[in-house]
Amino acid sequence: MTINWIISKIKENDYLSSKHADDERLDVNLMISEIEEVIVA
Repeated sequence: MTINWIISKIKENDYLSSKHADDERLDVNLMISEIEEVIVA
């Protein structure tokens, strides 16, 4: 797994988020799109 592979999966919307990850994200009021934007930038 490389950063390029991760970026391609994000661009293709081909990934899953775990319940734990969603809980953590919601605890700090982050939207999925904000995380995607930072990774792809």
